Amino acid sequence: MRIAFAAFLLTAYSATAGADPQQVAGTAYHTAKDIPALQKCLTDRLSQHGDVTEMKFPEGGITLMLREGKDEVMLIDLAPPSVTVTTAFLPDTRIIVERCL
Repeated sequence: MRIAFAAFLLTAYSATAGADPQQVAGTAYHTAKDIPALQKCLTDRLSQHGDVTEMKFPEGGITLMLREGKDEVMLIDLAPPSVTVTTAFLPDTRIIVERCL
């Protein structure tokens, strides 16, 4: 069982190790900013790349969705102190997210 799990981890690591950094999904960040500050910065800057919409959750978190074209979508979960890009980064957006943190 341990050997199978180790093989799975090595396969998963090798699949992402050579991947383009723009395409890696599930990237988590730590921030000291609150939701309104993050939301404003990300919405203002990402809206230059496409349409930004938000989904609010009763527990207080927000998910921002950036749509660029018909099929390209990026999701960002804002739940300070954690910010997580749950999908692959769209081109030229990683630096925008990192600067807003």
